[in-house]
Amino acid sequence: MKRKELQAVVGLCLVLNLRIFGVFMVLPVISTYGLLLEHGNKFLVGVAIGIYGLTQSFFQIPFGFFSDKIGRKSVILFGLILFFLGSCIAGMTYSIWGLIIGRALQGSGAISATCMAYISDFVEDVQYTKVMSLIGITYGLTFALSIIIGPMIISFLNFQALFWITVFLAFVAILITYFFIPNIVVSSSNFNYFSFKKGIYSILQKYDLMRLYFGIFILHVLLMFIFILLPLQLVFFKFSLDEHWKLYLVIIFISFIFVTGIFLCTEMKLKIMSIFLISNIFIILSEVICYSFIFSCYIFLLGIEIFFIAFNVLESLIPSLVGKKSCSHYRGTAMGTYSTAQFLGIACGGILGGWILSMFDILGLLISGLFFSILWFLVSVGIKNEM
Repeated sequence: MKRKELQAVVGLCLVLNLRIFGVFMVLPVISTYGLLLEHGNKFLVGVAIGIYGLTQSFFQIPFGFFSDKIGRKSVILFGLILFFLGSCIAGMTYSIWGLIIGRALQGSGAISATCMAYISDFVEDVQYTKVMSLIGITYGLTFALSIIIGPMIISFLNFQALFWITVFLAFVAILITYFFIPNIVVSSSNFNYFSFKKGIYSILQKYDLMRLYFGIFILHVLLMFIFILLPLQLVFFKFSLDEHWKLYLVIIFISFIFVTGIFLCTEMKLKIMSIFLISNIFIILSEVICYSFIFSCYIFLLGIEIFFIAFNVLESLIPSLVGKKSCSHYRGTAMGTYSTAQFLGIACGGILGGWILSMFDILGLLISGLFFSILWFLVSVGIKNEM
């Protein structure tokens, strides 16, 4: 990889992961601490969790469109500024409505698809799959660190402190983008309604891509369900709130060991689609265990462990599969659609999960998760193995 390419990839990885770190830090604690905010209830906490993904999914394609017109770097900077302002609002508020507004503004800085398009523009095709795999792996590691460190910080500071740390991380991401990431000129002369329509039509014709989009959507719905029920269930098991980070540390450390071993097997020519489908089965297994042993602490946590192992594997594999199965001419559009599906899953999972919890309690949430995981497996079986 050339020096300029490496500089762009490293810079964008840092920017994306600083944002993700700030977003996911609050997930393990928001369903408990959100209830303590003024006007807080189960449904509104679910809205606060999901609104970030809703605004992310809504603004992905418009941001991608404007990045084609005025340049990728300008759009990335604008999105980071919105994320910075949203974090400030969430850090200042003591009301659930202020938290919802702050997280909505955070999500409106939807730069994921623009960053993927930047990489598609800047990195040679021969390096593209490697780069997408790298981004998927670093995303998984950042996710793991964030859900450990978030509860750890809460044990020493307060809920609002998480958002002020996110403000600092957003500021660092802005500096990296402005000073470190190379600027590139995007030619928009060939971009018009018909070329955009052709790109979307090309994606819709690829049923494997649609299955993968559905998969990343369901995966993040299930993740939001987990982060709604797990903190509440830990409280039921008599774990104090300042001990939650220790459990997350153990869960993530074990999952990291397993995931590393799985990817070593993948390098030894074990078919990627086999790993993909097995991970789908383990998602179903985790839901069955959690439902069947909801009152048994250690077996329930075993089910959670299995879920995170499968989640981290799939979170790393799916972007690479999307890159391999998409046409190079419309890869930016394909990744934009992937990001939209991903964040729409976060939105639907948070809002739907909050509603299910308020209406049917935790058992209803687990039954819904089991239904979605089985549905995804049935859809995934149809993906062609071209690896």
